[in-house]
Amino acid sequence: MLMVHVESLNDMQSRIIRIGTFSSVATHWLPNIISQFKKDFPKIDFELLLGDYTEIEKWISEGRVDFGFLRLPTIT
Repeated sequence: MLMVHVESLNDMQSRIIRIGTFSSVATHWLPNIISQFKKDFPKIDFELLLGDYTEIEKWISEGRVDFGFLRLPTIT
């Protein structure tokens, strides 16, 4: 399923992927992940929304972000 989604990105001219995250992930993990991803998909940009677990879960439910980092269990 993930590979189908990733392959569909090849056909896009450009796109913004919105990620709900908290500061430690945005600072320590995402820069390298995004850098590697952009090597294969240079026209894809990222928007990071920083919040706490409750806010991120709400953003996912509302469709404000494409995905987010949460703890388990979640309501969503």
